[in-house]
Amino acid sequence: MPVTAPHTHLCFVSQQAAANLLPLLDRDFAPKRVLLFVTPQMSESARSLEEAIKLLPYPIKCERVPLVNAYDVEVLEDLLLTLVEKLDKGTAVNLTGGTKLMSLVAQRVAQLAEFDSFYLQHDTGEVLYFGADVRGVRKIPLRFANPLLPYLRAYGFRAEETQRGMPFTLELLTLSEELVKSDSLAKLVPTLNYLASVAKDSLSIDGKDVDRDPALAALADRLVAGGLLSIHGSKIRFTNEETRFFVNGGWLEEYVSDVIRKLHLPGLIVDTNLTVEYCEGHESKTNLSGTHNELDVPVWYRNRLFVFECKTIDYGKNDANDALSKLGLLAKRLGSAVQAVLVTFVPLKEKDLQRAKDQKIKVLTRSDLRRGGEVFRALLEE
Repeated sequence: MPVTAPHTHLCFVSQQAAANLLPLLDRDFAPKRVLLFVTPQMSESARSLEEAIKLLPYPIKCERVPLVNAYDVEVLEDLLLTLVEKLDKGTAVNLTGGTKLMSLVAQRVAQLAEFDSFYLQHDTGEVLYFGADVRGVRKIPLRFANPLLPYLRAYGFRAEETQRGMPFTLELLTLSEELVKSDSLAKLVPTLNYLASVAKDSLSIDGKDVDRDPALAALADRLVAGGLLSIHGSKIRFTNEETRFFVNGGWLEEYVSDVIRKLHLPGLIVDTNLTVEYCEGHESKTNLSGTHNELDVPVWYRNRLFVFECKTIDYGKNDANDALSKLGLLAKRLGSAVQAVLVTFVPLKEKDLQRAKDQKIKVLTRSDLRRGGEVFRALLEE
């Protein structure tokens, strides 16, 4: 950390909001004031960044400086030189955001004005700090408390935690582990998923076919013993929406988040069921207007956001198009620091695997889950 953290950041707004946001998420490095240089094309991105900053637990004053043309070097340099004359030496220039041309001009102006400057190394979470009065560069590791909600907001999404009224008990964890590891139980998961999905509105379903399969009937009895559902004759009734959701695949989300948490990696942040909604009117090449989804297991590690989508549907009989489309769109909109991961209990068809590869979506299957935490550790650290 510098001897005295800068109290003002000069930032150039681009669609990669992380470049300007991440240095603000470390309370010790965060300034009191941010000047955002904004072209007309980046107006909505600036608005999202401003709203993300408002979510921080400490105040940062934001001011916009309009840029008419991001590629007019002389105008940009004159504007910066005129501005820095009004600022004191507690100002630092963020060289990470904006275009390459902006960064070059900003670096030149910082040198002329004898201002500090810095560059964010996203892969390491370090700031390379160039002090105007010190030769060389200092590496400053950033520390984040909980960047998930501000990060999502900076990319145009409102997010809030979805409360689930059902604790993931030791008994449910044991059952989930058996579903993952037992071949005989694993075969029943798509059927279980189907029964719970049909019961979405009424919480009940005709379960006459359950008795015809002894293994399925035995699993149903365990769910009854666990308080997840009740059986009256041929009628299956779920205790409430939380238990229906759990049987419908929510158990896989809880299982994945539990396995990742138990890795105890430094700086690891794991959440479950974040409801996200794309903000209307936000300009983007990716059309997500009206999108309302849940992020099953969002994970923050090493300054990257991993979005795990967990599915127990039988993709041998169904198309994975919806799940892959959702993940693909989110990954495009959430910036280069995002890795989308589809955790599918039933393997995908070859065409879906290829589509996932084309969209740079990682795919984990039940065979991967059976390897336990090592598969998640390797994914997070690659």
